[in-house]
Formats: sequence, C-alpha cells, structure tokens
Amino acid sequence: HLKQYEQETNLGAWLIVDASESMAVGTVAGPDGTPITKYHAAGVLAAALAHLIVNQSDSVGFQTFADRPSMGLKPGGGPNRVREVLRLLGDGPTAAPSNAGQVLRELAGRLGRRGIVLAFGDFLDDAEDLAAGLRVLRSQKHEVALFQVLDAAEIDFPFRHPTLFKGLEALPEIATDPLSVRDNYLAAFGQHVAEVEAVCRSLEVDYVRVRTDDDLGRVLAGYLQRRKG
Repeated sequence: HLKQYEQETNLGAWLIVDASESMAVGTVAGPDGTPITKYHAAGVLAAALAHLIVNQSDSVGFQTFADRPSMGLKPGGGPNRVREVLRLLGDGPTAAPSNAGQVLRELAGRLGRRGIVLAFGDFLDDAEDLAAGLRVLRSQKHEVALFQVLDAAEIDFPFRHPTLFKGLEALPEIATDPLSVRDNYLAAFGQHVAEVEAVCRSLEVDYVRVRTDDDLGRVLAGYLQRRKG
C-alpha cells in the first residue's frame, strides 16, 4: 500500500489594516471632492488585493487594528469574502492610538500556518518596536509586505501661513509658523520613513510607500509586478 501526501503550496493571505485615529487624516480631494484619507487609500488597496486573491482560489483573512487587534475574519474564500472585507472596512478608523509593533507580535500567535501577511498603515510608531513585531512574523516563516500609507501633506509639508495643527492619538494641538519648523520637520519625518524602510529591508519584508495622491491602481500593479519578478 502506498500513501501519497500532497503538500499544499498555496499560501493563505492575511490583510491587516491600521484603523487608528491618525489614519483619518486626508488633505487630498478625490474626484468627487471628498478627502482621500490614509484609511481610505489603505482600504482600497486591501480590498483590491482581497478580490485578486479570492479570484485565484486562495484564502484571505482580514484584521483591523489600533492599539489592539479588532475582531476579524479567519482565512476563507468564496464569493462573499470580498463583501465581508468591505463590510469590516466600513467601520472606519477609530479614536484609538496605534501600537503596530505590539499588535503584530500579538497577531503572530494567531495567524496559524505559514502565509502571506500584507499590512497597511502609516506606521508612524517607534521603528524599533515595529521591527520587533515584524521580526516575530518573519521568524514564523510568514512572507510579509508593509504598505506605508502617508498623506501628501505629511510628506511635502506645504503649509505657509500660521497654522493650528490638531493633535491626534492623545497628542496636543500646536499653533506655529510652519515656515520656521519646516526644515526640521521634513528632516525628522524623512528620517523616520527611512528607518521604517531600512527595518523592512533588513528583515526581507517587502516595503511599498504610498501617497494619498498616488494612482492606487499603479501602486498595486507595481507591487504585483515586483513580486512576480
């Protein structure tokens, strides 16, 4: 008697979307005049990937998070899976702060067998803490891709007149002359983004930087082409 075991080669995918308060930022107007928030951009990318993955008969799990993971969907497929992802995305960002590093460490214990983890957020968290979370996922042999979604104004800092900046995630409001802080802000912001990208590179995590004024179709096509290559 001969028993033959066929090892499953397709990997289940987890889509993990940051729903913390900072993801509600949106300074770019869409075609209908409605602001495109970071959460909206992350959700569009996540939903599009869910559609593509389900259409190739693979399974998709879904999770949002802020300071802790929310109730999500275990990996599954079928015609209703994308609709379920869209329903959960519709809950929108919360008023809670982000704690991406801790959340990734916690989720690593729930994800089960080796799969693909696609994380979407602004990742303005401590880079070392984020690295610790990604390191746990990679130690469990998950393939990981991190989509850092940033508002165009966060990157370009186009403000010219005295401005009151609203604090998010328990930070205070700050009234300042943007021109006096622009250089220091851009240097600090650029350093943080570079640190996040360097963390991903060191852990062999795919890194994709997304602006809210990007053509999201092109962003996704570019990522898929690089992955295919």
